[in-house]
Amino acid sequence: MNRTHSGRRRATSSLPISIALALAPIANNAIALGSDTVFVSGYAGVTYDSNVFRLSSDQSPQDVGLHTSGKGDTIYNIGAGISADVPYSRQRFQANLIVNDYKYIKFDNLDYIGGSGRAAWLWQVGDDWNGDVVYSFSRALQSYNYFVSTERNIVDRQLIAFDPRYRIAPNWELQAGVNYSTVSNDLEAASFNDYNQFGWNLGTRYITPSGNSVGLRLESGNARFPNIFFVNGSTVDNAYRDTRLATFFDWTFSGASKIDGSIGYKERQHENLPQRDFSGWTGSAGWTWTPRRRRW
Repeated sequence: MNRTHSGRRRATSSLPISIALALAPIANNAIALGSDTVFVSGYAGVTYDSNVFRLSSDQSPQDVGLHTSGKGDTIYNIGAGISADVPYSRQRFQANLIVNDYKYIKFDNLDYIGGSGRAAWLWQVGDDWNGDVVYSFSRALQSYNYFVSTERNIVDRQLIAFDPRYRIAPNWELQAGVNYSTVSNDLEAASFNDYNQFGWNLGTRYITPSGNSVGLRLESGNARFPNIFFVNGSTVDNAYRDTRLATFFDWTFSGASKIDGSIGYKERQHENLPQRDFSGWTGSAGWTWTPRRRRW
């Protein structure tokens, strides 16, 4: 469970419309190695961002200490990746790693090397037990939508998760899981957003003969912030617990179209800041459409 945290979020009315335009993907090639289980790839591109630091319409770059007249910049990036998907008996091992080098033409203090990676063991024991063991990480420049700054801040995220499932009937399974995630900022001024979170979930899922599914899940997460910060001479501890009961679905309508998502009721309770408590309905849904290849 990864979440975004911020101590100073800007009012929505002060946010300008920002346009990021990918001008030209220079390369995006993958080469298979071995028996098509390991792939290497390369990436390159150029992007223009019209408002890098998300300054409001009444702010000039000089107001925030920038020695330039424009808010936008052109960013070049080049990267490489490797991925593997290796079956072994009834097990499957997956891994991928992507590394990107980003270069800013005007705001070169933001240059950084980032990337992401994931390793997973998709295990099967007998006919009834299966699940995932996953480790993932990412390293990227902070989002300036939520943090007022013009300094470079690199955010590192990590997640470890274990999700076992047990088939109790041909079309029903029980689900459970535990996970641990961390977020750390390399800019000291943003270190109050560092956090560690332990979570768990319990649920059940019904699977149709065609492979579609719907289910119900109870989720909980307990977040702790190791770097306490001060506001008006008082310490602020943003520790909280999330609880959510939700239904989820994954449904394929045809070979080219499917939807997935969840909707549920969520409560967030803060240990020391009850004025930040939240409760209400949350959800998400996605539609994936894959055009079919046409034979000529």
